[in-house]
Amino acid sequence: MKRSKLWSGLTSTSAALLVVGLIGQNLAAANASYINTALGTTTTKVVQTGEVGDTTYFKSQFGDFDDPDAQPPLPLRWNRTSTRCARVRPCCATRTTPCR
Repeated sequence: MKRSKLWSGLTSTSAALLVVGLIGQNLAAANASYINTALGTTTTKVVQTGEVGDTTYFKSQFGDFDDPDAQPPLPLRWNRTSTRCARVRPCCATRTTPCR
């Protein structure tokens, strides 16, 4: 009987600490800027090395994101003889009715 009460007490204490920790973490993350200001700390630091160069690590093979001619427009809908439909069901390419 004594062992059961011990485990009951340890379990409830652990559960209470878990709840307090989870709520505290969420509050600290939501108020991180206020906490950093109060403590006088910064989370980021920009270091200038003096060299000005290209900062793009991975070049896109599709062109610039803002360029409207970089990629062709997507089709509005697939027709019954589209490559997607024919790949999924080869018999769809020969049908006269749309694929299901």
